[in-house]
Parts: sequence; C-alpha cells; structure tokens
Amino acid sequence: PIKEIGFSTVSVLWALIVGGLYMWISEALHDSGKIRRTSETMDDITYKQAFIIGCIQCISALWPGFSRSGSTIAGGMLTGLSYRASADFSFFIAIPIMTAATGYELLDNWQEIRSGTLDAGFLLTGFAVSFLVAWIVVAAFLKVLQKVKLKYFAWYRFVLAGLFYVFIVRGSLF
Repeated sequence: PIKEIGFSTVSVLWALIVGGLYMWISEALHDSGKIRRTSETMDDITYKQAFIIGCIQCISALWPGFSRSGSTIAGGMLTGLSYRASADFSFFIAIPIMTAATGYELLDNWQEIRSGTLDAGFLLTGFAVSFLVAWIVVAAFLKVLQKVKLKYFAWYRFVLAGLFYVFIVRGSLF
C-alpha cells in the first residue's frame, strides 16, 4: 500500500511541502532557544531522545519524498540535540534501516538471483559502487551540514515542489 499510495504524484508533492515546513519550523524553534539544548554530541544522547528520533525516522520513511535524513535531523533538534549531534545521529541510525531494506530486497528477489535472471556480478558491482559513493556523499554532506542550515534545504524543497507541480502535475509551464 505504501508503494501504491505513497509514490503517487500528489503524495510526493505534499511530502516535499510538509517536510520543508517541518524542517524550517524545527530549526526556527531550535535556534530561537525555545528548545533547551541537552546533547552536544552523540555521546550525550539519552535513550528517550534516541527512541523519539527513531520513531520519527520510521514515520518519515513511510512517506516517499519526506526526507528521512532531514526529518530525523529536525527531530533531533526538537528533542534538544545540537545541530551537529542531530546530523551525526541521523546518518548513524540509517545504517540498520538501509541494511534491513537491502536484505529485504535481496530476499524478495532471491528467485531471480538463483535462476540467473539477475547477474550476481552486476549485483555485487552495483553494491560496491553504491556503498563507496554513499560513504563519500555522507562524509561530504556532514561537512556541508555544519555550514548550511536546514531552512535552505526547506527552501530547496519548496522550489522543487513548485517545479514538480508545474512540469509534472500540470504538464507544462504555460
């Protein structure tokens, strides 16, 4: 049902908008001092904060286009984490989710792998390249996050939603 409903054009469009608003509001509350900062590093995160952020990650993962990483960073800031701790923890907790999703897809396609329909060499090459690129992108993205605030990512999402609406939903610019 998530793939059928969640990947609809309208659902993804709304995810871009709602996710952008969520990130912007979370950062505004965090930066205004209305949220007491209790955790400066990942080592300071409490079990309660980790549980809340994990729940946010699970919920955001169910809505395609919402941005799992953006929502967990924003959720971390709402629970009192510093910006850096939120970003680090967001990527750290992605590891088990991505591992489980990969395992699920492998099991789901096991018959194709066994029958030779899927070439194991291509599969392993794709895995290795994806892992390497992801590692590089995450490292670079964490450095960018130290300098760029979520509100800019929110603006990007709003512009993307507008373009998405004009070119995909409406079908043309004119």
